[in-house]
Amino acid sequence: MLKLESSSAGGQMADTDVRQALARFFAQTASATPLDTEDDSLELLSSGLLDSLAMVQLTMFLADEVGFELSDEDFTEANFATLGSLVRLVNRKRTVVP
Repeated sequence: MLKLESSSAGGQMADTDVRQALARFFAQTASATPLDTEDDSLELLSSGLLDSLAMVQLTMFLADEVGFELSDEDFTEANFATLGSLVRLVNRKRTVVP
């Protein structure tokens, strides 16, 4: 089971925690090749790392492990196009959750 754990004070996850968790998610669902979690321009959709099945799995991962759900408005190509855009989406959603 994938867990997104906080390594920073106050229970807030650092950006690196989000990146590492997403890298683990993709390693288990899409690729045996480790992702460069510092490469915000890493293409997820156009490279095939993220397809329709992986989007469903990622949505369940975020709901189960991080504790928030994506809304219909979140499902845009811009939000899922690159690793950087996905990290920004997760960070935005995290700040909304109490």
